[in-house]
Amino acid sequence: MGYFVRKSITGGFRKTDREDAEYFVQTIDEHEEDIRKIRQAEADRERASSDLEDEISRIRLEFLNNQIAESEYAEKEFRKKMEKSRQQEEKLHSEIDRIKSAASVQNERYKRLEADYQRVLSLKKNLERIARERSNADRSITPKKTHHGFLVLSTSQYQEKVQEQDPDNEWSVITSVKPVWKTVMQTPYDASLLLNEIEPEIRHILCEEVFSGMGVRYVQASDRNGEYKQWEETAEDGSVCEICGVYKWFYKSNFRIGLWELEMYHTMPIFVPEELRPPRKQ
Repeated sequence: MGYFVRKSITGGFRKTDREDAEYFVQTIDEHEEDIRKIRQAEADRERASSDLEDEISRIRLEFLNNQIAESEYAEKEFRKKMEKSRQQEEKLHSEIDRIKSAASVQNERYKRLEADYQRVLSLKKNLERIARERSNADRSITPKKTHHGFLVLSTSQYQEKVQEQDPDNEWSVITSVKPVWKTVMQTPYDASLLLNEIEPEIRHILCEEVFSGMGVRYVQASDRNGEYKQWEETAEDGSVCEICGVYKWFYKSNFRIGLWELEMYHTMPIFVPEELRPPRKQ
């Protein structure tokens, strides 16, 4: 095995430790063995390096192959989704076309029905107008073509029993008597007609054309017909005054006269203008 030496002053060599040595002395066999080990190590390093390059190439190729496979799979899945989306779009367009076609048919049907309804409505209004004019003529009402056909037959005082909550006991009610008025009005509509066919028109004409001339300012809601109520208004000077309102009404088919009549109850007396009074017999 080799050893460390240092050159002496006399020109020879003396053994020393590694820290102080200048040379390392070996036998020829030892030197050759070290050369062989070095070459073997270099060969092992080159082989390892080659193996590493091969492994890197293999991993890189495998990665690329995986990427290609994943890309092909992703593209395949994308194409599937695109095809599914295209089929859904075609189905949706087909459904839209079907709905449009059905809507067009329904729209044409609606237009025909609307036209038929307007013709029936026009015919109904013409028949109502003719019936009103004939009724006005039979009752000697003038002018027969423009008069609404409503007459006040009578108006009288009436005592209305009203149940109210006891102010001293919330669990009980008390009955009081309210002085009100009852008015009977004659309509121009034939007694043979069904009430549900003429009631909306009667209410419309009364509220829009008749009541204002009688001093009636309010009418109870239909679903509260029969509930007693007092209406008040505040004047400009701050004073509160009661005003006339209809709180209850009934319809009666008078077959003796041949016309529908309206019996209504209101909170204050009404004014009956000349046009609402039955014509005097000559």
